[in-house]
Amino acid sequence: MAVAGILIAWSSLTHLPPMLKLLEGQQLFLGIATAVFALFRWIINLAKDIPEALETIIAPNGQTIQKATVSGFDKELQDAAEERRNEAKKYFDAGEKDFKANNYSSAANNYRASIDRLPTMSACLNAGTSFYNSSDYQGAERAYQEGLKLAQQKGDKSFEAAFLGNIGNVYYGKGKLDDALNYHQQALALHKTIGNPLGQANALNNIGLVYSGKGKLADALNSYQQALALHKTIGNPLGQAQALNNIGNVYYGKGKLDDALNYHQQALALHKTIGNPLGQANALGNIGLVYSGQGKLDDALNYHQQALALFKTIGNPLGQANALGNIGLVYADKGKLDDALDYYQQARILFQKIGATMQLRQVEANINKIKLGQQI
Repeated sequence: MAVAGILIAWSSLTHLPPMLKLLEGQQLFLGIATAVFALFRWIINLAKDIPEALETIIAPNGQTIQKATVSGFDKELQDAAEERRNEAKKYFDAGEKDFKANNYSSAANNYRASIDRLPTMSACLNAGTSFYNSSDYQGAERAYQEGLKLAQQKGDKSFEAAFLGNIGNVYYGKGKLDDALNYHQQALALHKTIGNPLGQANALNNIGLVYSGKGKLADALNSYQQALALHKTIGNPLGQAQALNNIGNVYYGKGKLDDALNYHQQALALHKTIGNPLGQANALGNIGLVYSGQGKLDDALNYHQQALALFKTIGNPLGQANALGNIGLVYADKGKLDDALDYYQQARILFQKIGATMQLRQVEANINKIKLGQQI
């Protein structure tokens, strides 16, 4: 179900947002996660495919999301009065500094202050992305919709496509899958019109995520395969790794564990080649879940422990919590309930610290089941 996502195999939830897929009452996986609290940024430098005003980053939930560059912002200021230009730039630059430090709430406030001085597509886009990274979907949607109107008024198709795709991500996060699909399809059509193959690949990836959320795995697989082909054509190994991971997740959802393992191993190899530790951690976690599904619990434990170590190294608390939860599940499957309880409790502490309420409810349910002697 996701790009760069770690599958999370905690059972027993009866209703979940689209990023969580319940598999026959037992295994669920966080299809668009590893939900990392701090965004891991990987800027794809394909100048021929990405307008210089925009850059593509990979959100913690695995979605590709657009952000404006400083050069794009500066270009928008060219015809503005000097005083307004200087004020708007001061706050935009402050927002950029905060964004790079993962201080997203402060970044959003600074981008908002820049907009108040001088409305720009760039500041709207980055304000929305900052809100999005803070899980403030309402704030993100307001900023993106404001920017979309600006882009349409100016006739800027590149920014328009970026806003459409990002709004699609917001609706996906809200669980409004039909709206998400509509916006991503609009973004895809616009990327085709302006001849942006990377944009097309990213849109196809996000469309695949929506189809996965809807349980339409055949449609999701088709979208991911198209995205993979485009990423290969333009020579984007990160995009290829994401697509391979997504395809692996689809096969996992179909119960085709050997195929899932093959694709996750390919994704892991690519992430190692390009030096992407977050991608490696996600792939390791996915492989661990496949091994759990195959009953190879020692192998599963090994891979989840490797994932946990990497998440600690890169300072990713939510990734750590997910890995701890997966290790707890392996121990529960082994019948080592004291060990399982220990890891679940470690995961609970991290989920509480970072405010991951959905995951917190799940791990607490598993803790309660162990204490009551119920099967997880």
